[in-house]
Amino acid sequence: MTSVLSGLDVSVLDARRVEEVLGAATTISNRLSVLIFRLGAAMAKLETFVEEGERSAANQLARRTGTSVGQARRNLETAQRMEKLDRVFDAASSGNISPAQLEIICDAGATDPTSQDGLIEAAASSTIAELREEAARVKTSATDEDERRKKIREERYLRTYNDSDGGWNLRFRNNPEVGAEIMAALSPIAERFFEEARAQGRRERIEAYGADALLAMARAYGGQPMGGQPMGGQPMGGQPMGGQPMGGQPMGGQPMGGQPMGGQPMGSKIQVCHRGRPTTERPTTERPTRVVGHSRLGRPPTQRSS
Repeated sequence: MTSVLSGLDVSVLDARRVEEVLGAATTISNRLSVLIFRLGAAMAKLETFVEEGERSAANQLARRTGTSVGQARRNLETAQRMEKLDRVFDAASSGNISPAQLEIICDAGATDPTSQDGLIEAAASSTIAELREEAARVKTSATDEDERRKKIREERYLRTYNDSDGGWNLRFRNNPEVGAEIMAALSPIAERFFEEARAQGRRERIEAYGADALLAMARAYGGQPMGGQPMGGQPMGGQPMGGQPMGGQPMGGQPMGGQPMGGQPMGSKIQVCHRGRPTTERPTTERPTRVVGHSRLGRPPTQRSS
């Protein structure tokens, strides 16, 4: 196979042949990926990573296959789930499912094994984003809402890493209403930066103002001035961005004890709208106001009265 691949001159192929070779190569690649997943799982069971001085089986697999530890960990989880999903195993072994599709299908299939056929069919005609949405619907319908929210909270995280360019990156996961509260706090600060930049004739991406807003919130929480003024031109004395007192309270003025970040009890009703973006519906004695859509930085969400 190596000699065939190295000797193939794709520049001489016509459109029909390119399509044929691409299809065959994709099938072979998918089947090889499944084999690598299974070999990685087998290696993990043998615990050879201990002899090699690796921190975990994922670290060992990442080094052997030239991928990230996070991706290697997901590959191992996918391999373990696939072994219990007969339909998915057959489709993947035939090369009909890509590694990215396999990960999504196995994640949802582990929650609801009866969804295997539907997810395999969806993979054949859907984009990755559409398949991910379908998988999310499967998981939502197959699990109790309170249990799902509890699991999300238990698995909440804030992770940081430096990318290949040396940039610092941040990832955060929690229940949707927590994200909605954070975005609600960031949006007015980002909007203020946007207005100041526009007044000065500067134009930047809206995400840049969001990054400035997050930094301003962190500096306000720590009481660190920026030349006497924090970003946005608000005085530091006793009040952080958003006007909430800092002493004994986290951002948003919600007490820490007995409540998750965001001040919402775990039983609060929550809605996940289009493409999984966070919205909230909070219990109230008044006519409820629903947040419709995702609050982009600098662009408050539309509110409707029910």
